Amino acid sequence: MMNLRHSAKTLVVSAIALTVCMQSGCSNPTDAGKTASRKVDEIFEPLNVATQPGAAVMIIRDGKILHKGHYGFADLDRGIPITSETNFRLASVSKQFAAMAIMILEEEGQISYDDPISQYVPELAAYPGVTVRHLLQHTGGLPDYYDLIDTSGDVPTNDDALRLLGEMASPAFAPGERYEYSNPGYDMLGPIVEAAAGRPFVDFVRERICQPLNMSNSLVHDHTFPDIPNRAIGYDPVADGFEPND
Repeated sequence: MMNLRHSAKTLVVSAIALTVCMQSGCSNPTDAGKTASRKVDEIFEPLNVATQPGAAVMIIRDGKILHKGHYGFADLDRGIPITSETNFRLASVSKQFAAMAIMILEEEGQISYDDPISQYVPELAAYPGVTVRHLLQHTGGLPDYYDLIDTSGDVPTNDDALRLLGEMASPAFAPGERYEYSNPGYDMLGPIVEAAAGRPFVDFVRERICQPLNMSNSLVHDHTFPDIPNRAIGYDPVADGFEPND
């Protein structure tokens, strides 16, 4: 769910876990780059102490790469350090890709922002008045089911989310009444894209976004669990180190 386990779909992009655009008082661009690199190294250097999860960092100024750094480990059990080839889960940064998919369909006349969401996903008829625009703008009022959905077995999918939303059938507030950041709202953009485009969300993102932009190391991680080379594993800190929480 939009960490994207959005239907168990998670966007993973290679090489850059963090992009920082920095301004510097240095008049010489070379000096600015050295200053930025030193400051960022100081921030992330603690991740190189012992074996712990880390990050990949890139600093860009005026379209030029001033610094690339890799800190810590992508896989603690196998002792694999993070490199420029490491793939990271994008979590909620993937929301922009779901929104872009909707915008492509809108530009092509296959979706209107003001269409009711039930037009594409009948299971959401319990939420009358909620439009595609409401979901995009976090004003739809879909209830948050994250604490209720079963994660004890297989990774939940959009079908699970749709079923639970239908059972809840109780908006958090009237559509458009207020802004409230909504993971469920963006989860539901996935099945809307599928209904309007007539093909799986994973295929649409690959064919209409990733391939045209030459994002050859980027993909949607769906219920098929595709092989992802050089993937960073997720961890939680515990008393005696870290445990996987992927």
